Order: sequence, then structure tokens, then C-alpha cells
Amino acid sequence: MARFRDVISVLTRLGVLGAVAAAVYGVGVAQADSPAEPPACVDAWAVGQTLPGDYAGCLDVDGTLTGAPYRECADGARFVSWNGRYAVTGGPVVDAGAATTAADPAYGDVFATCPG
Repeated sequence: MARFRDVISVLTRLGVLGAVAAAVYGVGVAQADSPAEPPACVDAWAVGQTLPGDYAGCLDVDGTLTGAPYRECADGARFVSWNGRYAVTGGPVVDAGAATTAADPAYGDVFATCPG
């Protein structure tokens, strides 16, 4: 039960951070609609893995809920990035490789289609 309260507390804080981010940067932070256990980040962000359409963050190696900064896409999907990887919800996870995500031309192409 304490774990459930911890997750709810983190999600509540992420909601506040998401509102601030949206107002300042035109981005949001995904929040879970239900208290279901989020996936482990290493599983959710495996290259080639489909990022779920309802992705709302993941659990880091120490069990900490990691928020999901995102940009809204014109089709309602979300463009999400984590640890040098990126995906549009419902699509495959892509690794930017040795370059940072911002230096990856494919990242820039996808980023441009999701204006925030």
C-alpha cells in the first residue's frame, strides 16, 4: 500500500511539473490514468520495442518513477524521448546512436512533425 501511495504522490508532482513545462516550453509530462505499475525503463525503451500509446513513464533501476516529457503531434500521438532514445507513442523506439538525439537528423524530422 505504501508503494501505491508513493506512485500516486510522484504522479501528482509530475502533473504539477507538466503544467509548468507546458506553459513555459509547450511540452507536457505524461501521466498515468490508472495506478497500474509502470514498466521498467530498460524494457519500455528497448530499441525496436513499440512504445505503448498510453505510455506515461517508467521505473528506473532503483524503482523511481521517471516522467515522460513529450510533445503533442498533430495526429494526437506523443513524441517522447528518454536517455538518447525517442519514439512516437504507438511506434518503435529508436536509438540516436553515438550522436545526441538533437544531432540525429531522423530525430529532427520526427520532432518537426510534433509542434508541441
